[in-house]
Amino acid sequence: MPCCGPKLSLFCTLISVWGVIMLPILGLLLNVHSTAFAEDFEIEAEEKAHLKTADELWAAVTTKYETAAVNCWIAAGCYVVTLLISVHQCYYNFKHSSV
Repeated sequence: MPCCGPKLSLFCTLISVWGVIMLPILGLLLNVHSTAFAEDFEIEAEEKAHLKTADELWAAVTTKYETAAVNCWIAAGCYVVTLLISVHQCYYNFKHSSV
């Protein structure tokens, strides 16, 4: 049963492939605490009041890195599901359009 046409299904397939490639790489970079993302993690004023030592600050930043990495991997999993659905729709549309 088609949910979308051949052009949309092909577009969704291409976008899903990009998401499946990019998001795990981004998650890996976040997991190894890449300094390129250091400015993206802001410590809120309420959190700063509770942080008294450098170790506590490092623990808070580490938690933010790990949370962002897990979110990237979850999003990559969602893109895998979208990719499977899109490929199915491409297959269905191109199979029935050539008949």
